[in-house]
Amino acid sequence: MSDGMNPLGIEAVAAVVRKVYLGAYEKGERFVRIAFEERQLPATEMSVFEDAGCVNVAFVTRDAAVHRRLVAGAQPLAARVAQVLPADVRLSVAPGGGHTFQAVEVRADAPLQKPDGTDGTDGTAR
Repeated sequence: MSDGMNPLGIEAVAAVVRKVYLGAYEKGERFVRIAFEERQLPATEMSVFEDAGCVNVAFVTRDAAVHRRLVAGAQPLAARVAQVLPADVRLSVAPGGGHTFQAVEVRADAPLQKPDGTDGTDGTAR
């Protein structure tokens, strides 16, 4: 199955995701929260929601090594998500469980479309 976004196979997703939660905030905005398998990203969850047209990807972890990996990859990941959706993206990495790791937030803008409706990369409209 392909929708043009190079989706991961279900086996690959199952290998890293322990639980998926769907919820809604008080104002009705919906979100997805994913808890990762301990052997892949221990003590780590990710929430995804949209706010004022911006896609927010928020990681929370209690594991110092995972925190370092997520911080190191935050900007490239935000840029990739912005490109694939395309949408403006705010990605954060925060400590959980009372840990004092530094919280980090990065942003990436959606690709700009040219006046002819193409994104300037391969000539296809987005």
